[in-house]
Amino acid sequence: MTNWATLAIFSSFIFAFVAVLDKYLLAHSLPNVRIFYLAVGLIQIVMGIIILIIFPWDSNPTMTIILIALLSGAIWGTGLMLMFFCMSRLEVSRVIPIYHTSPVFVTIMALAFLGETLSQYQGIGILLAVSGAALIPMKPSETSQNAANPKLYLLVLVASILTATANVTYKYALEDISFWNLTALRSFSLGTVLIIGGYHYNVRQTVKEITRKSYLPLYMLMFTEAVLAPIAMISMLRALALGPVSLASTLLSTRPFFVLIISGVLSMPYLKILNEPIDRRTLPIKLFSITLIFAGICLITLY
Repeated sequence: MTNWATLAIFSSFIFAFVAVLDKYLLAHSLPNVRIFYLAVGLIQIVMGIIILIIFPWDSNPTMTIILIALLSGAIWGTGLMLMFFCMSRLEVSRVIPIYHTSPVFVTIMALAFLGETLSQYQGIGILLAVSGAALIPMKPSETSQNAANPKLYLLVLVASILTATANVTYKYALEDISFWNLTALRSFSLGTVLIIGGYHYNVRQTVKEITRKSYLPLYMLMFTEAVLAPIAMISMLRALALGPVSLASTLLSTRPFFVLIISGVLSMPYLKILNEPIDRRTLPIKLFSITLIFAGICLITLY
């Protein structure tokens, strides 16, 4: 297997592992999702500062482009908040496939605003991906009391649309701002949105409650968001840089499969780390839905 393909699959697996760990923290270790927003937002701000120290500002964009870059990060942060909120209430193996239909909306936006044309295969891909996402809520798990709530799935879809919008605006700003400078701006605005969404008057008391028994949840959060997530991101960017973008993007779209496998393994009776067991009732619909979404994204990115 070529280097870029290995990097793409590695990135997809690590991102899937991050999503599952996030679900564990949200379900078992943190008192509410707002403290998660706050912690991830602070990590993003710190990452932005570190990036600027390592890669000093060397771009000369207009104020409009800077505002677009900041807007991209803010939209991205809003999408992540919605995704995290839904993940705290739904199975991660249902949230991630819907959230990763964002290439569908990127394609639609490119048609609407960039004057691109839609091939027959891409049209079929959009239909397949949308159909797969529509099937995800079917046969809700008996272990989740929110699994049949259509509003939560709608919020995941909104999060996917926001992420697609952030991707389009990010790509637009990248024409005038260097990659690392743009990444720093994205981290600042994304982190600010998450901090605003997560801050509340008794945040100190909440942190004390979390750390009263153990600092492990905070250590896990730091490891997940400050170590694993950046590793996955760098691997993804290297894969996109070294290989054909369409093929690398396709391999990166395998993330929902990894999420399904990892969450299922961690839900086995002898582990019981998560509560998302793979059973005869839910596995077929999850697997079929993810396969449809994956096939649709393959058609969108390859043609």
